[in-house]
Amino acid sequence: ALVSNFRGKDGSKVISSSSPLSLEISSDGIKYGTNTSAKLNITSASKPKTVLLNGKPVSNFTYDNAKKQVSLQIAEGEGLIKIN
Repeated sequence: ALVSNFRGKDGSKVISSSSPLSLEISSDGIKYGTNTSAKLNITSASKPKTVLLNGKPVSNFTYDNAKKQVSLQIAEGEGLIKIN
């Protein structure tokens, strides 16, 4: 199913997207599929040292300390995001 918001077991928003997409969260990272480019906001307790998209470092991600969110743009298609 396509979603724009993915919530944790406690009901808190974990991932939000500007466009609907499919998500799979595992120990490997966040696997997604989308028919259009999108902006993702991903909850993270602290600023990550690195964000990888399909194994390559993402240099243009932002971190909002007040919201505890990493934001990044993704392109149309499928990908794997790892936040370290």
